[in-house]
Amino acid sequence: MQKVSTAYRKEMQKRLLGKADCRISLGVIDTDAAATTAVQAPNESVYSKAAAMLESLCVPSKTYASFEPGRLKLDGTALVPPLQNSTAPLRTEGYLSAACSGADGTFVTPPRITFLCSKLHTVPALQFTFDAVANESMAQLQLRVLRDDVILYDEMIAPQAASYCWRHTVSRFNRIELTFLKTEKPYRRARLQQLIFGEGLLFTSKNLHSVTQKQEIDPIMRRLSNGSVQFSVINRNTLTGAVDALYNPDNPRGIWNFVERHSPVQVQFGQMLTGVLAWRDVAEQNWQSLALAAWGALTKGGDTEWVNAGRYYLTAQPSVDGLFAAFAAEDALSLLTQKYSKGVYAPQGKTLYELAVAVLTEAALPRIVPGSVPWKLHDGLKSIKTNAPLPLLTQRECLQLIAHAGCCALYCDREGNVCLLPPSAQDANVMLALAQQRAEPCAEKTCTPAAVVCSVMAVAPEETQTELHKATYAVNGSLQLHLVHSSATEITAALSDGNLKIGAIAPYAFATDITLTGTGTAELTVQGKKLTTAQSEVVAQVTDADENGATERIKNELIATAAHAQKVANWVRDYLLLRTTYTLETAGNPELEPLDLLTAETLFAKKSPMRLLANEVRFDGTLAGKLVLKRRDENGI
Repeated sequence: MQKVSTAYRKEMQKRLLGKADCRISLGVIDTDAAATTAVQAPNESVYSKAAAMLESLCVPSKTYASFEPGRLKLDGTALVPPLQNSTAPLRTEGYLSAACSGADGTFVTPPRITFLCSKLHTVPALQFTFDAVANESMAQLQLRVLRDDVILYDEMIAPQAASYCWRHTVSRFNRIELTFLKTEKPYRRARLQQLIFGEGLLFTSKNLHSVTQKQEIDPIMRRLSNGSVQFSVINRNTLTGAVDALYNPDNPRGIWNFVERHSPVQVQFGQMLTGVLAWRDVAEQNWQSLALAAWGALTKGGDTEWVNAGRYYLTAQPSVDGLFAAFAAEDALSLLTQKYSKGVYAPQGKTLYELAVAVLTEAALPRIVPGSVPWKLHDGLKSIKTNAPLPLLTQRECLQLIAHAGCCALYCDREGNVCLLPPSAQDANVMLALAQQRAEPCAEKTCTPAAVVCSVMAVAPEETQTELHKATYAVNGSLQLHLVHSSATEITAALSDGNLKIGAIAPYAFATDITLTGTGTAELTVQGKKLTTAQSEVVAQVTDADENGATERIKNELIATAAHAQKVANWVRDYLLLRTTYTLETAGNPELEPLDLLTAETLFAKKSPMRLLANEVRFDGTLAGKLVLKRRDENGI
């Protein structure tokens, strides 16, 4: 559950709620530009990491304390830097110049950053964040945008804000030079915490037509989790306010071409608090706390509390139909659709934690917090080993296997991190009364399963090598090959012609990457010891099983021992024995998240313990929602 105030919780218990709201930020960003750009920043400070400006979707919330005036505040935003010989990793703050400006804010030698792109890019704007922590800007900068040696723009700019957007459509550039001429305050280092190749658009209830957010998690990982949002906006130019059909691809002044697949989307839902403080509550307050808000807001309400509803990525460009433009976005799991081919047979075993890190590292997900990884993994995965290779599946399917084998759930949290964590055991302390439900709950009940059977996949190599691949290749200089083959280990390769050489070979269980060098034609033969799987089964029995119940069968390539299989089978059985599912229509609960533990009132029980499986929130000027819950106590009604 998202963290909310006590006042918010009280508001959501009412039959009639205050006004709801929604806002969505969309990054009109060239998502490929950051990945293809190198940064040159001579004379950086010791705490500077210029490349980090392009790596993260967020700016830092804290920075190291320094001897610049005003940067030794005791407000929690200044951190003590590590000692010079310390092995502690440095936090990522973006670019800091080594030199400080003078009394008038100018530099003796103005610091310069150069951004070199490996290919040409076109963007509608450039967005700079200088110092969001201290809320300080630059007084004067020189910005040059070039295509090779041709200057496209050469401007003097005065940002006058910690976050500044330079709105110019720049076509086909591959170089940016930024020179810091004058700081906003004297004796300051030049700072740049983030550069975005594009800008952020903000949609609010004024231009949002409809929003539907869906989150669903299967606690035992029979299917991939779903996190998505669909929204439509009035098709008007929010950049200039003057030209209609901003998202129409036929509009030459629109931005349709800049709204790319995988552009980041952030969603928030707001709830007006109609009665924050009742008169009987005044005796429990002190005058200092009462002074923090206006008396009218405390007694009459009117403040809106915002709930983070998640970070998503566009699945395609918008579709335009008349007055509205429709957008669709999914969570970070939608970015993990590439085949993972680096699984290997590990005789000594690899932990599920190691396998997850390998898959996520290859995926190169956008960084959410500077200097940290965009995932959260259960430490218990470190104690579970397997010698089996990850099969040739998509990255997210591999993570699903790992989560299932580790009795965890795979999903994305509201911050955008990919999580492999066990379902929460902490109660969210939320009660859903019948008065909050818009209709009687719909209840469904499944039969008791007969048993849960889990396969044991014992993997071992054959004793001798066999041929995995044979083909003739013509090479003139260098040729890179990605060969997919049957699962194997101890892979070798040989060429029939000595004029060609094997420059590099990277063998995996289901594929081998080979680089051939030289000039000529030769036959390439790849051999290896094929992997065989001896399959057996373990059973998780069900007491007093229904004779008409079905047997649940589990097959996971990573489960290689009987003990491991028994643990997973018992885990699945215990969940399937929770047979009652409820669907509730509500006034919308964006604060709730799948896997939350809560309590709901049903037609025959005042307090029934539940686990939330799915949450749908709809906004069209007002909020509405639908919850799917699994009852956690099958012994009572």
